[in-house]
Amino acid sequence: ITQSETLQTKLDELKKARNMANEIVDSGSKLFLLLGQENELKKSRENAIQFVDSISMNLESNAARETIERSIREQINSITDNVAALEKMCTDLSKDQKSLQAKIERKQTDLERAEKRLRSLKKVRPAFMEEYDRLETELKMVYESYLERFRNLNYLEAEP
Repeated sequence: ITQSETLQTKLDELKKARNMANEIVDSGSKLFLLLGQENELKKSRENAIQFVDSISMNLESNAARETIERSIREQINSITDNVAALEKMCTDLSKDQKSLQAKIERKQTDLERAEKRLRSLKKVRPAFMEEYDRLETELKMVYESYLERFRNLNYLEAEP
C-alpha cells in the first residue's frame, strides 16, 4: 500500500468519525428534548393506564363505557359544528364570488359603453369647426400678404 492510499484511508476514517460525532450530538439533543417532555407525557400515560385498569376491573360497570361514549359524542358534536361552520363559510364565499363577478360584469359594460361614447365623440365634428377652418385659411392668406409687404418694405428701406 502506498503512502497516498494510506493517507486517503485515514482521511475517510476521520470523516466517518466526524459524522458519527455529529450523529451522537444530534441524538443527545433529541433525547434531552424528549426527557424534558417526560413529566407531561408521564401524567397522560398514567391516566391512560388507570382508565384501562378501571375498565378491566369493572367489566359489568357501565361508567367507563358511558365516559367513552360521552367523549365520542362530544367529539362528534365538535366536528359537526366545525363542518357547519365550514359549510357556512363556503356559502358565504360563493355569495361573495357571485357578487364580485356581477360587479366585474357591470364595470365591464360601463367601460364598453364609455369607450363606445368616446369613439362616437371622436367622429363628430363640432359645429364651429367649419368656421374655424375658414378663418384659419383666411389667416394664412393675410399672413402671407403681411410677409410679402414686410419684405418689400425692408428692401425699399435698404436701397440707397
